Amino acid sequence: MAEQIVGANDVVHDILNDAFPPTDMDDIAQDLEEDKIQGGNEDVMDNHGSNGMRSDADQYKKLMAEAEREFFPGCDGFSVLTAMVLFMHIKVLNHWTNKSFDMFLEVMNRVCPKPNNIPSSFYAANKMLKGLGLGYEKIDACKYDCALFYKEHQDKQLCPECSEPRYKYRGSNSDLGKKKKIPQKVLRYFPLKPRLKRLFMSNDTAANMRWHHDKRADEEGKMRHPT
Repeated sequence: MAEQIVGANDVVHDILNDAFPPTDMDDIAQDLEEDKIQGGNEDVMDNHGSNGMRSDADQYKKLMAEAEREFFPGCDGFSVLTAMVLFMHIKVLNHWTNKSFDMFLEVMNRVCPKPNNIPSSFYAANKMLKGLGLGYEKIDACKYDCALFYKEHQDKQLCPECSEPRYKYRGSNSDLGKKKKIPQKVLRYFPLKPRLKRLFMSNDTAANMRWHHDKRADEEGKMRHPT
């Protein structure tokens, strides 16, 4: 069991190394230092973008800190990050609601030794894991699926196709400005490019991503997958 737990921590460190390759992080750190010394080097800005570099470096430091912190005192094999990755996986597999996950974390906080580093809620745990690229973008949509309130429509209050209101309002106050606006429908968009990049960056999945190209059957007169 101890070997399995240590292995889980190793897997999380591998995930971090795939998301933030050590060579890239070394280059970013060096460029940031040079940028700081030179007072804003234009070449550095062009190559990476100073804000983007700092964001990546800061995110990496935060995640590494969580990957090194004990879940609770004496829990050598489980870091906070490892535990949250596993808990979130269980949540998805078993279709837990956010409320049930909050209750689970509350119980964990009560039964585990204190002081511990267990997140207090699903929101806190999810915020921690967003640095791994596991988040999504919320885009308001028309109630009747006519259009998305996105790009040129992102500031509109009515559907550009059917004029259906973007929001429904909650509350008894007659002043609409004081009522809580709730989107009629929300699309959860999972950007494809960052996920493909992570698959190609990972040592475990990069070879599999080229399978259809490398294993292609080009022999004339034969048909098999992939054709």
